[in-house]
Amino acid sequence: MWKPTLPRATDNNNGRAAKGFALFGAGFIGAVHAECIASHSGSRLVCVYDPDADAARRLAGNYGARVAGSVEDALATEGVDVALVASATFSHVEVLRAVIAAGKDFLCEKPLSAGTDGAREVVALTAAAGVFGAMGFNRRHDAQHLALRGMVSSLGSPEIVRMTSRSSPAGLPSRVEDSGGLLREKGAHFFDLSCWLLGERPREIYVAADCLVDAAFGAGGDVDTAAIVLRFGSGALCLMDFSRRSAYGYDERVEVFGAGGVAESGCPVPLATRRSLGGAAEVGGIHGHWLDRLRPSYGAQLGCFLGALDGDGAGEFATVRDGLVAELIAAAGLRSVAEGRSIEIDYTF
Repeated sequence: MWKPTLPRATDNNNGRAAKGFALFGAGFIGAVHAECIASHSGSRLVCVYDPDADAARRLAGNYGARVAGSVEDALATEGVDVALVASATFSHVEVLRAVIAAGKDFLCEKPLSAGTDGAREVVALTAAAGVFGAMGFNRRHDAQHLALRGMVSSLGSPEIVRMTSRSSPAGLPSRVEDSGGLLREKGAHFFDLSCWLLGERPREIYVAADCLVDAAFGAGGDVDTAAIVLRFGSGALCLMDFSRRSAYGYDERVEVFGAGGVAESGCPVPLATRRSLGGAAEVGGIHGHWLDRLRPSYGAQLGCFLGALDGDGAGEFATVRDGLVAELIAAAGLRSVAEGRSIEIDYTF
């Protein structure tokens, strides 16, 4: 089985005590977060909970962490300061109810919920409890997208934004129930990214979508290919294209075009090589696996989250309110697919 290897952080944490984490979810993305936590000097993995006890035992064993018998057991474990929720999407709200009731700050993987009602509930509970509820929108912490954001103000008024996300390896129809579907799972990242880059929310969405990769996605109530148009209050248009499959590697690109110029965040090439033979030239390809492309962003995200917990730049970190915004956009997008028309986005919190 393919296993990610994340770079070990070198941050000395400025003498602060390491935060103890309870990790909920021992699947692929849970393993990514576990390694990040173990690799950062400002954090330590205290316990792991997953309904699949064997998976939790394997993951916890890698880091000398305790295996919890339930969500409540994990939260009551001595040394747990914060929670990281990386379980299946449909379980997020249930887990977060317990996390918030325990008064724990948390970082939740996207999407926040599999529906707007659950997302609204989490936002309300978080505010009432006074805990810090952060969202795992790691694209905000990708070095290329972060640099692009710094360029936007030099472009004049943004007019067109283009975003491409084509998955490698290909998505699996069996994961639809766990993930929440294409517009929630993949869409959450890019809906948030568009708001973050432009500093405003879209007011209208149109989505054309179908199953062009695997009809099994349709049988599960989802789509695997989508073209999306977002219209922002300023008049700016954002064009997105999503696919659950890319035969040539993981393709993620963002372009912002404005009155004064254009800026791009493209696909890094692992090896910048070029070979010319017999009149033909070969250049190095893009990353074959999405985590190879985005691996550093998870470590950067954790570092920023730890800083936010200590009052260092908390206002810049994505919160559950941002997660709700992404969910409201996705919900309008799903209506657009069903009704075949543009939908005005309702931001009722």
